[in-house]
Amino acid sequence: NYSAANGGRKVSCAVSSTTITLYKNDGTGGNNGTVIATPGQPMPTAYKPTRSGYIFLGYYDAATGGIKYYNDDMTSAANWPGGPSTAALYAHWILGDDYCADNFGVTYYWDQSANDGAGACALSCSTGYHADPGYPNNPDLMTLIGTDAAIAGRGYKAISYDGSNSNTDTYGITEPGKFVVDFGENGKITGRAQCSTHVGTDTWIHDEENDTGIHAIIDTNFIDVLPDNHGKYCYCQMETFTPYGETTAQDLSAMWVFVNDVHTDTSCANSCSLMCTQSLRETSYHDGTVKADREIMFLSLKPTEPSCRPNNYNVTYSCGTGATGSIDTAKATYGRTFTPANGLGCYKAGYAFNGWAVSGTQDIKNEAFTWEYTGDKTLTATWTACGANQIAINGQCVNGKFALTVNSSGANDKFYFTISAAGNFTVNCGNGGTLSSSKSPTDVSGNTINRTNNTSATELYTCTYSSGGEKILTFDGTTRGYTNGNFPAIGFLASSNSRTGTDASSDSSRNNSKKILSMSGSLGAIFKTLSNPSTGIGQPRFYNTFYSAENMTGTIPENLFSNVSGTLISSMFYGTFSGCKGITSIPSGLFSGISGAAAEYSFNVTFSETGITSIPSGLFDGISSIAGNGAFSNTFRYCPYLKTVPADLFSHLSGTPQGVAGLWGTFATNPNLD
Repeated sequence: NYSAANGGRKVSCAVSSTTITLYKNDGTGGNNGTVIATPGQPMPTAYKPTRSGYIFLGYYDAATGGIKYYNDDMTSAANWPGGPSTAALYAHWILGDDYCADNFGVTYYWDQSANDGAGACALSCSTGYHADPGYPNNPDLMTLIGTDAAIAGRGYKAISYDGSNSNTDTYGITEPGKFVVDFGENGKITGRAQCSTHVGTDTWIHDEENDTGIHAIIDTNFIDVLPDNHGKYCYCQMETFTPYGETTAQDLSAMWVFVNDVHTDTSCANSCSLMCTQSLRETSYHDGTVKADREIMFLSLKPTEPSCRPNNYNVTYSCGTGATGSIDTAKATYGRTFTPANGLGCYKAGYAFNGWAVSGTQDIKNEAFTWEYTGDKTLTATWTACGANQIAINGQCVNGKFALTVNSSGANDKFYFTISAAGNFTVNCGNGGTLSSSKSPTDVSGNTINRTNNTSATELYTCTYSSGGEKILTFDGTTRGYTNGNFPAIGFLASSNSRTGTDASSDSSRNNSKKILSMSGSLGAIFKTLSNPSTGIGQPRFYNTFYSAENMTGTIPENLFSNVSGTLISSMFYGTFSGCKGITSIPSGLFSGISGAAAEYSFNVTFSETGITSIPSGLFDGISSIAGNGAFSNTFRYCPYLKTVPADLFSHLSGTPQGVAGLWGTFATNPNLD
């Protein structure tokens, strides 16, 4: 436009535009019809077409070859040169699988479902494996919680501490020496973690090439740090580390700890942390200054190539119909060895464990095998019925009425027990075991013990083994009477130096009890209540019978005291299971045959220092009253995992207890009791 001073003339210069038809060549979506391009200007806004199984390369001015005017993301590849008023551009495509193979390798394919349907190249993995995309050498993929102190020229990130609480807020570290790694969204990083020394406030003592000044170089493999395929757990799987100046790799598990294995933290942020060995010391310098050495952790990421990684699957155990107990879930990795649980967490009266049936298959597994299932599985216990005169223990049917599994440390190792009852008993010491007695002349002949009188348990019985390993002892027999003293009908708190079966202060006796691993069957079937004993009295005592058997696991058999009935006598169940830390539950019918009044010390420390978490309702329902001091004193003392007590445990007792003494300290020192 020109002003009136220039004659008021108006001049218009028209620029020719071009209407361009976009041919999608079997594509869909994107622009329909045409776009209008201006000569000398970038191509106008347009939208990308898609074609299943193919990758869009852009729009060209020829069906094959030609000049590209739109890039694969539909940005302008060139300015429009002008020309005729109409023109055409043609979509070029490449088969996705061909593109992926050409650019990434023959093991790659085009995954149309990736990137919200836009597609992407993916690693082709066999059944049972998943593609791990790998990670470039980019320290920003991982962030350390705390101060970000970049080390010049290294590409590292690090945090440090000085061992005092004064800098906790400054550094953002809640515990000196504990470094928490947030792996972000992607996780599964292969990295290099180093614990090193930081002197003073500015100087980093670290020679990257020679690794000088480093306490320990830890080459780690962070496997499945994010949730597994089912989003339930976080994992930090480590390899080994070699301390500086040494050549032997060491187990890393002691230095690597879980912050959580939670179900709720689906991102698994803060799931792993590394403990650097704390080595604070003051160093004096020639200028008179004193500075504290500080440990830090370096983390540098090594690039990893995409790879196929085996899938992890959940393994759930079921004890099966008619069985009790439970076994924790496990993880199995495709193509790797999986060792199923031994079945000892399950119990079925009169049956021996036979192996695990794998859900959805006909497979029975009882030994380690290569996991080739492509999904989560439930393993259900299968059972074999024992014969009429047999009991089941440690997965076997054995002859006898009661059995123990004990651990022998090697040749000439001995396991001791005492019997104070009169009667004839058969004891099989198990593989490689020989039975003997301290009595002179001996009352043992082969596997048979013939006790003509009820005594004070002064004779010691010994199983001597020719080899180490787990041994199964079986017991059978008939009782004629019991001593009236405080001695167990049968007891395992015994040693060559302590023959009474009652000496809880004897280290050697307690060590003998610690050899017991499990039990099965019924003691009451052998040491039963006698209505007409031929000698002594008719009621057995189980005084300290399993005292200090802290390695005994599994369940107490509900029929352990079957055929033990009638009125309690003093100290009848004194300390029976005391110190059995591996016992976590009590069967409700354990004392179902007992009735009448509780006598003096009859349940003193019976379950003290065990691993029980609860007490079954009705455990003492047959007992009507308390007739003796200390009847229930310290019965459940110091059970650290006990949380609840049934409200009706003692509510049925009648009469007045013997002062406070009858229930003195019954639940004393239980830190977690609600």
